[in-house]
Amino acid sequence: MLRSLVGSEMCIRDRPNCTDWPRNHSLAPALPRFDFSDGRIWGSRIASDVTAGASGWIYWNLILDMSGGPFQYSPKHADDGANLQQAVVHVDPQAGEFHPTGLFWYLAHFSRFVNPGMKRIEVVTNPVAPIDVPEGTEGVEAVGFVQDPDGLVVVQLMNHDMREQAVRLECSGVAAEVVLPAASITSASFYLD
Repeated sequence: MLRSLVGSEMCIRDRPNCTDWPRNHSLAPALPRFDFSDGRIWGSRIASDVTAGASGWIYWNLILDMSGGPFQYSPKHADDGANLQQAVVHVDPQAGEFHPTGLFWYLAHFSRFVNPGMKRIEVVTNPVAPIDVPEGTEGVEAVGFVQDPDGLVVVQLMNHDMREQAVRLECSGVAAEVVLPAASITSASFYLD
């Protein structure tokens, strides 16, 4: 029987410097965060989980209000009556507006280009994103997939640096130079011959 392993925002593979904030919410950035660079952490987490063997990834807080709720109080977890969360999309019902977060755009890249049934392939970055710094904050990180039988390859390239980076993408004798904007995700797709 084939079983699937699905990662989530709280699955930590091998990052000693996980960026999850402690229960003391005063130490965390103000929520909600709408800056695109906030997605770097989540893109890194998705790549780490998939590289570790996850066949899917889920983030539980799809839509929340502008204060990061509604939430449930949990005395067992010492939430102090507030368990504010970051969502994929925050809504402002009074203004009739919605606000996608950086996570929304990173998830959009993965869900738009990585098709069901694709298999992860090994991708090597040089230099590798350091693991001794908080995840998603430095270096270039990549994760790749191939679709059988047509040979479609998708590589998610994440530049965690605050400056653009030039990378060389090579596969089966074909190469391309790609310039990654600062704090970005780029989806590269091509077919194997």
